Amino acid sequence: MITDADIQEFMVDGRWECTMCGACCKIFNCKLLTDMNTCSIYETRPELCKTENFNRTDIERARACFMLKEFINVGR
Repeated sequence: MITDADIQEFMVDGRWECTMCGACCKIFNCKLLTDMNTCSIYETRPELCKTENFNRTDIERARACFMLKEFINVGR
């Protein structure tokens, strides 16, 4: 079970905020992800890549980010 403490790194003032950890890009095996886990075209990335456009609440977004990071870390 994911706790409130688990998702705090993705929350700022009670709202979800992308930490640009690269977890979403890794899941989709994006070829534009750099060795430093950053997007090489972040400023001009397509709408599809903008997680703030996902139709979710802030808590749901933070939980999804936590689960993605956990999945990536287990797969290493």
